[in-house]
Amino acid sequence: VAPPPAVLKPGTRPFTVIVDPGHGGLDPGAMRNGVREKDVVLDIAREMARLIDSVPGYRAILTRTGDYGLELWQRVEFAKRKEGDLFISVHANTNPRKALSGMDVYFLSLQGATDREAKELADKENAAQLVGLHPGQTHDDMVMDILMDLRMTQVLHESARLSDHILASADASGVIAGRKVKQAGFHVLKSLAMPSALVEVGFMTNRNDLALLKKQSSRRELAAVIVEGIMAWRRDREAIALLDGDVQLGGSAEPRWTRSYRVRRGDNLWDLARRYGTTVNEISRRNSLATGEILVGQTLRLPEGLPESTQEP
Repeated sequence: VAPPPAVLKPGTRPFTVIVDPGHGGLDPGAMRNGVREKDVVLDIAREMARLIDSVPGYRAILTRTGDYGLELWQRVEFAKRKEGDLFISVHANTNPRKALSGMDVYFLSLQGATDREAKELADKENAAQLVGLHPGQTHDDMVMDILMDLRMTQVLHESARLSDHILASADASGVIAGRKVKQAGFHVLKSLAMPSALVEVGFMTNRNDLALLKKQSSRRELAAVIVEGIMAWRRDREAIALLDGDVQLGGSAEPRWTRSYRVRRGDNLWDLARRYGTTVNEISRRNSLATGEILVGQTLRLPEGLPESTQEP
């Protein structure tokens, strides 16, 4: 995972990612074999925050940092108050069909859900806490507020692209399969004037997915998958802005991949991507890596042109 190509000028506030672990407190979410959704997603969210905070120019803020409940409208108000640039809500899925597995990513639909499964999931999450509306605010009022916001079309477009990048990261990870990008009317996404997505990290009703969600090491990997997708989306977004003449770069937008790097003990693709200003997926693609594993002594091609402070000796 790497920072976007744009240079953060001194005094500029960092790009703020609001990470929202679903459920909490008296609402455990889904439960299977002693595993509670609220615990799984909090663990994943904390690791996401750690990874995001490790990238220069970024910061992560959790909507909840412990086992306590929040109304859905409180999560939305929190994101607005913290002036978030991006909102990611983390959940774990369930389905009567135990064969279903993999990661789903949802973004907001104002017209309705893309399929029955999406509608049922949104209905379940929305009903969890009194529909998640601010006291005194009706559903129609909220939708009208959104429709009156001229930025909403662009926000939905970016949310769709963000969802695609997160799913592509899952597909390329070797950790969990990327299943589908869908739309549904999740209230927790409905009044956010920022790109937003709800990630269902896996199915607690699937034996293999549940085994992943039980293990802390696998939760860390799932967090990295989501953050990788976020960073890939941001780099793509900045590249589009560059073409429009809106972004000033500190160097070439497309670095030359001519650096030869010999893998050392303790190296991993995450750290290499962060240090060399690229993504795990791009390193894997450029070096024809079939899995996310690298071996000590293996030679990799990495990009040139980083500042001296971040380059290897």
